Amino acid sequence: MKRAIMAVLLSAVMLASGCGDASILPTEPSTAVTAVTTTAVPTTTATTVPTEPPKPVNLLEDEAVTAQIEAIAAPYHPVGLQVAVVKDGEVAGVYASGWATVDTDPMTVDHKIRIASVSKVITGMAAMLAIEDGALDLDADLATYWDTTVRNPSYPDVPITMRHLLTHTSSITPLYGWDYSSRYDDVRARFAYHYDATKPGEMYSWMYNNYGLHIAGMTVELATGRHLDDLLHERVFAPLGIDAAFHAGDLEATDLLVTRYNENGYVVHTVEDQLAVHADDRIGGNGTHFSGGLTISAGDLAKLAALLANDGAYQGQQLLDPSSVALMETCMDGTWGNEISQAIPLCYREGICGRESLYYHSGKAHGVHSMFSYDPVEKDGVIMISVGADTVHYDYDFTGLAYELSEHLYGIL
Repeated sequence: MKRAIMAVLLSAVMLASGCGDASILPTEPSTAVTAVTTTAVPTTTATTVPTEPPKPVNLLEDEAVTAQIEAIAAPYHPVGLQVAVVKDGEVAGVYASGWATVDTDPMTVDHKIRIASVSKVITGMAAMLAIEDGALDLDADLATYWDTTVRNPSYPDVPITMRHLLTHTSSITPLYGWDYSSRYDDVRARFAYHYDATKPGEMYSWMYNNYGLHIAGMTVELATGRHLDDLLHERVFAPLGIDAAFHAGDLEATDLLVTRYNENGYVVHTVEDQLAVHADDRIGGNGTHFSGGLTISAGDLAKLAALLANDGAYQGQQLLDPSSVALMETCMDGTWGNEISQAIPLCYREGICGRESLYYHSGKAHGVHSMFSYDPVEKDGVIMISVGADTVHYDYDFTGLAYELSEHLYGIL
């Protein structure tokens, strides 16, 4: 009964021309209809007055739903919160509360937040576009794109590839902290020695590796001769009406940037800090932001979840080939953590948040907690971005706030 009712409510959503905030554009109104008589009397014209199309349903405007969102969030004390949901392959609701900048700028569904490690999914999406264009081979030796040897001295006969970078199995030693250099010359020099003793591509070699995703993004740029922001804007962001960028200063709506606070309410990054972040002049010149720097709203991020849930299509636009989505969802043999399967670079788990299975990625850095997930069977999804929330974990890869919100929202979809 619940799904039948939801299907009726969501019929309006399926008619919408765009989804991403609470002010979704309506479909074109009906044009005037003219009826002409065929008798000898003078012709008469009857014109109907166009009626206002029904407004698409925003599931997260329901008072009971929003009250529960706030009740779940309250113990974690977020400074600001954005939530979005996907239903049957469409963005079906967006919600925001709290502050974008405390006491001066309330959080809206349009504000842009750096989403931490969920950015890796979008770096993987850029890699798929490069593969579709024939510019990149997922299993080619990285030397193809870097013009230097990229081999672990312990396994000199095993090429290191993009697949290894995107699955955290490259054996390239991670670098920690945010001040280390991911500039082209430094990365290229480290290829001579910067490895651990594990075999590239093996599940036992898995080690979460931000630095490896920096190299992955740089490799896409070197292969395509384009900045990642430009490639994604042309092929995915612009067609979906998304304003997002790995370099916050390159956004169109920089006036919508959010101040980032830590869990104690202290400012981590001001808006002014973020305005100074721009893409490197050199293509492939700096990969620092490709593992965690994407800045976007939850509603726009939900469009990307819907795109993957729909095998690369959204509202009639085929923006990724279905084979690219299938490749991103391909899991390695074996698991890590709590029965987590590693895909490219998505994670996959069964029996979580009340769903048979979910593909997802979480993020946590600089006061931001984020969660990107979708159900590949039902084509539903949940997106959450919080700023300044308490760091309490449900398990290895879900914060408590992300898990509780996801479980609740998947339960009503």
